[in-house]
Amino acid sequence: MSPARELIVEMTAEAAAERGAQRVAAIIAERTAGGRECFLALCGGTTPGSLYRRLASAPLADQVPWKQVRIFFGDERDVPQDHVENNFRMV
Repeated sequence: MSPARELIVEMTAEAAAERGAQRVAAIIAERTAGGRECFLALCGGTTPGSLYRRLASAPLADQVPWKQVRIFFGDERDVPQDHVENNFRMV
């Protein structure tokens, strides 16, 4: 039997980004409990920008144990790190 799924609809993109950032932070906290590592793959493009900004700002940035998080880039584009379309800057 597959796990239950929940569909959440927010009225604005900003509200969706806020809820998403809160959820990502909660999952990281859950996964890193007891000193464990958490692996986080980040997608590219402009869509996740608001979520990433929230994760990088107070209060969430101070609540996430970033030293225990291993971040991977999941973007399919291969552009130099200093290129304007590289998501490394955004993250």
